[in-house]
Amino acid sequence: MKDFYNKVVVITGAGSGMGRAYALAFAHEGAKLVLVDIDSDDLLETESLCTAVAPKMQSLRRVVDVANATQMHTLAEAVEAHFGGADILINNAGIDGMAAPAWKIDDDSLRRVMDVNFFGVRNGCQAFLGQMLGKSPKVIVNVASIFGLIAPPNHADYAAAKHAVVGYTRVLRTELSRTNVRVMLLIPGGVNTRIARNRPNADYTKFFLTELPGRVAERVMRGIRRGEREVLIGKHAFRAWFGARFAASWLVQAIYWRVAGKATDMTHYPPSDIERP
Repeated sequence: MKDFYNKVVVITGAGSGMGRAYALAFAHEGAKLVLVDIDSDDLLETESLCTAVAPKMQSLRRVVDVANATQMHTLAEAVEAHFGGADILINNAGIDGMAAPAWKIDDDSLRRVMDVNFFGVRNGCQAFLGQMLGKSPKVIVNVASIFGLIAPPNHADYAAAKHAVVGYTRVLRTELSRTNVRVMLLIPGGVNTRIARNRPNADYTKFFLTELPGRVAERVMRGIRRGEREVLIGKHAFRAWFGARFAASWLVQAIYWRVAGKATDMTHYPPSDIERP
């Protein structure tokens, strides 16, 4: 897909961060936008910003919880009725985890992170595939994370969900490889968005969340035009991909502590000098 003019682009998590950046980038290209978020105020602000970029833009704005499969199917029906169906689906919506070690993560938090970050992606694919298959070229972009490739401390909930996104997307891509639907897996490093706004650890934010959402949006658009299967962008993205693919797990673990240990919150950890098995 080379040209985005008049293409129908569905973006979940469009109220802020990377989702808003995608919306602005595609609006500039003359696309028709379907803006989806759980926060109505953020969504309205995104739409207003896009209208300023493209005054004649056609858009549809919907408040939806991506974790709710019924709401996602209702959204897909509305898109088909309003625009005739989606050309590009960007499953971007996501939330942060508890930022605590695995033994401190409560059941409700784990389930909510999995519901939004993994099942939100799955629900988007399930809802829209019916209208995308068998027609002109279509694209699905599923947003994972480098934490879907490695095992970072204090992120068992978030990493579990993103590992699931990576596996699900790679399988889906194989299943759809002989169809008109191309599936792209986006693996960003730390992006400077509001997803980690509740973190008390400023060192983590300063060290890791350095990539700009606008650059991610530009890279995704370039990847769609080139027909890329997986896109890496952001701090440590290539290093994480390379380590996960070629290095022993003990080495990846050692490198993580060496590189990011000082930015890791150790509040809930036992003393480091205890005898290990």
